[in-house]
Amino acid sequence: MQPANRSCAEPSRLTIETMLGIDDVAPIAAAWRALEQQQNGAVFFQSHDWCLYLWRTRAAVASDVSVEHRILVVRDDGRIVAIWPLAIRTSASGRFAQDLGEPFGQYSDILIAGDCDASAVLDIAFAELSRWRIDGLVLRKVRADSPLCARLDRIGTAIGTIEHAPAIALGEPGGHDAYRRSLTAKTRKNLRNYRNRLGREGRIVHDVITAPAERAGAIERCFDGRTAWLAAGGLSSTAFADAAFTAVVDGLTHGLRGAPGVLAMRLGLEPSDSTAPVDLSLHWGFEHQGRYYAFMAWKNPAYDDFSPGRLHLEDVVATAAQRGITTVDLLVPAMPYKTSVANATIEVRAYGVPFTARGRLVIKGWHGLLRPRLKVALLAMPPSARRALFDGPRVLRSKLDRWIGLRLGKQSPAQS
Repeated sequence: MQPANRSCAEPSRLTIETMLGIDDVAPIAAAWRALEQQQNGAVFFQSHDWCLYLWRTRAAVASDVSVEHRILVVRDDGRIVAIWPLAIRTSASGRFAQDLGEPFGQYSDILIAGDCDASAVLDIAFAELSRWRIDGLVLRKVRADSPLCARLDRIGTAIGTIEHAPAIALGEPGGHDAYRRSLTAKTRKNLRNYRNRLGREGRIVHDVITAPAERAGAIERCFDGRTAWLAAGGLSSTAFADAAFTAVVDGLTHGLRGAPGVLAMRLGLEPSDSTAPVDLSLHWGFEHQGRYYAFMAWKNPAYDDFSPGRLHLEDVVATAAQRGITTVDLLVPAMPYKTSVANATIEVRAYGVPFTARGRLVIKGWHGLLRPRLKVALLAMPPSARRALFDGPRVLRSKLDRWIGLRLGKQSPAQS
């Protein structure tokens, strides 16, 4: 442990410890969860259950990417006052620390006790990071209300573009009714018209799916639909591209490895002609401390004329209000179907802090300059061109693997 230069509450002194093994974390589980309860912000993705679930899942999945999990624990006279879940990812570009949940989590943050000086905690935390023999720290999706933001503005490099996370606040006086009245007359009219038109096609049904088998099926269909949507648009996602993401979703689907609970919802249509019921939209995410995190959604493109995504979001918000949720966090990116019904938003940024010359080159050159420009160029391309760009290497690799397999199959045991 390293003593801090300044204390959280006199006359105590801060100390810091880096936990490297998952078994080391067990004794602090209760303190970690208690620290979560003190937070007012969006901290599910730094929660004990989420972080330990990802740690166990990565340990169970074979991967060619090296990820070392590290939990920074700050104590004030023995009391845990801060926890920072991080991971070190090693690749050809170097060794960089990141949020433990990257690329699956939606926010990077740190948990700090409300009665503790955040600046003192960050002083000792960054001093500890500088001893980790890493090239730098890269944090994506840092909210403007995070205690990290001001420090990273001062010592880090802003990378990428500023994003916004829309949200729906339901905790104001009047609750859901007040929120509905706050929507513009045009928005309310459009939603009403979409619902009336769709109602002429059959009976509209919205369900919170509680039966385990049905919930698993809905999550799997949502995941498959989202994957198909990305492929059709020639789009890429760091989460979907990660080899562990399928296992992450599968574990959440079936409650494996201590997975946190999932809230799954379905907007369906029972057609008037008595044909099979149809999924219009699927939505699932996490409830944590009065906040719902809209983690994944899919809409049926065959019903785009009825705007099923907007209609379902209307029902999601109503369900959240009934469950006592005070904030529906729609997460980044700020897509039109979210912003049209959101009544709050917050800036979300990415930062890099280099610790070596190599780190400065990667953070400023790749993350700060080349990667954002490449992203803009790719999004400016038509979907067909993006599909060809991304599918080409995959098709070539598949053909090469098949050719190698055929060649090896023709060899005799003695030859091989």
